[in-house]
Amino acid sequence: MFDAFGVTAPPSTLRSAPAVGTASLPAGTVTWVGVQFPTGCGGLVHARILRSGHQVWPSDLDEDISSDGFIVSWRERYSLVDPPYAFRLEVWNDDDTFPHLVTVFFEVEESRPGPAAPAAPSLRHRLQPRGSGS
Repeated sequence: MFDAFGVTAPPSTLRSAPAVGTASLPAGTVTWVGVQFPTGCGGLVHARILRSGHQVWPSDLDEDISSDGFIVSWRERYSLVDPPYAFRLEVWNDDDTFPHLVTVFFEVEESRPGPAAPAAPSLRHRLQPRGSGS
């Protein structure tokens, strides 16, 4: 499955009060991530991706992702096995004139449910003596 979502950061958006968006994804494994920055932003727009309040990308907490007219992308093997199956994109903008849209792309290898386990016999059936029909 491939999914994309974007967040627009107004001019002079601070890192301490970023523009925020949430991507809800299916359970599975994130196999590719891309972060697209608009042409002309001059590297003044910054982004980071979090999950459950913890920064995931970039992995260095002092860093952020920034570019100009480029998709910063990488292969990944990030498991989404426990809810919430969502990421939070935080974007801030050092440009004092123009808003800028940052778009994040995810490729997710969805988890397939395994075969259903056979139902356990009810307590009533387990307590019945063998040969009893009811």
